[in-house]
Amino acid sequence: MGPVAVPAPLMLACPQGHLDEFPWVTFVHRGRECPNGRGSRLSVQDLAGNVGPNVIVRCECGAKRNLVQAIGRGAAARLPGCRGRHPHLGIFEECSRPTAVRTLILGASNQWFAISLSALHLPSQAHGVAAAVETSGGVTGGGKSVFLNQALTGLVLDLSPARLRLVLGDLKGGMEFGIFRDLPHLLASPATRPPFSP
Repeated sequence: MGPVAVPAPLMLACPQGHLDEFPWVTFVHRGRECPNGRGSRLSVQDLAGNVGPNVIVRCECGAKRNLVQAIGRGAAARLPGCRGRHPHLGIFEECSRPTAVRTLILGASNQWFAISLSALHLPSQAHGVAAAVETSGGVTGGGKSVFLNQALTGLVLDLSPARLRLVLGDLKGGMEFGIFRDLPHLLASPATRPPFSP
């Protein structure tokens, strides 16, 4: 019998095509051992939409880490080096680029590609996509928050603060964009009430 494949939401990969499990324990403990030893339980808290800034990994020892630190520019420095694995082929070799590791998100079809281009286009006609956006515009559970969080995450991961400056209005009292409050892309903290409020 050949190697066993187990579905996983995240994996590590390098430019040489090596694949590895995502290092959950190492990641949440920032490369150190868990003070409780082996066997501590981990949990993943998804605040909304299964997107990096909304996902927090926690260990029962109290360690926690936001998953956004495992993706995008600079993430390789926060991840262990490539171990040179081709588990699907049963090959394990030395990797010549161990520090070029990246996190792969295995989820929706738009997350399967190593390179993504951020683009937002809503047609002006009131049918198709535009009609769907218009009809779900004010409906609770229509996906507005997930869409905004995914769009912002994509933009800040792809563009430096020199190329993207943001002003955010958070009318949910800090609940919507609070996770973005420390971004260097922001010109000011997210506004949490309309300007006409007393």
